[in-house]
Amino acid sequence: MARVLIVLLVIVATIAGAGTAMSTFRIDRDLDVGRVRLSVDPLHRGSLDLYVPLVDWGVRFPVVRLPARVNVDVRSIDRDAVVRLAEAGTLDVKLVREQARDALAFYLRLAIAVATVAGLALGLLVALAARGGKGPPLRVTLAVAAATALAAGTSGPLA
Repeated sequence: MARVLIVLLVIVATIAGAGTAMSTFRIDRDLDVGRVRLSVDPLHRGSLDLYVPLVDWGVRFPVVRLPARVNVDVRSIDRDAVVRLAEAGTLDVKLVREQARDALAFYLRLAIAVATVAGLALGLLVALAARGGKGPPLRVTLAVAAATALAAGTSGPLA
């Protein structure tokens, strides 16, 4: 019974570490028209939330197929860049959309990597703390932590 509880404790710790890292990891990215902050709220109905705190305006798009809410907060707008785009006669929406898509893809890959490493670190720490006694051998608990972190990382934002 002790062996099963220790293995479950390692699994829960690994998932908790990954979930905590995923929900707290944020990054700011510069686009041609301003700066955005990207973050994820795991275990929500999949959506992409765009919020502009400068004007207290936001919109939610149900386009994310993961159990996570991806947040894009506009932190600042480069007025000169917007004026240049407007004076050119056309707003290069395609360029801004590509920059935003690239920034979002980079953030999601990085967030998943950070969550996987954080989950692995906490899982390994718990496995090391629970070694010896009536528990399973250390190599088993280390392998459980690694497998759980890998499964969490490959299943998307903690699906």
